[in-house]
Amino acid sequence: MSPFASQIKARGRQQGKALSQSLEWWWRNRWGLSATDPRYLEATIEEMAVDYWATRYAAEPSLDDHEFDNPDFDADVDAMLQADEDWEEVP
Repeated sequence: MSPFASQIKARGRQQGKALSQSLEWWWRNRWGLSATDPRYLEATIEEMAVDYWATRYAAEPSLDDHEFDNPDFDADVDAMLQADEDWEEVP
């Protein structure tokens, strides 16, 4: 295999892995659409997100009960604010 072909293969794997984690991929896969299908091209991210969450809630109705439970939320926020990072002051 030529170096060029190896690079193409590696880049394809990286891009495929990233795509497989996207909302767009989930939506296309759910409906069996190609990347050039007009229904996919005309859909908005918001429509895809609503469809994703409706599917999740329909499959797991109890998901809403515990979705945002984080007893350490305030402590996590305080820790982030105390971190030694450069924060930009916004007037």
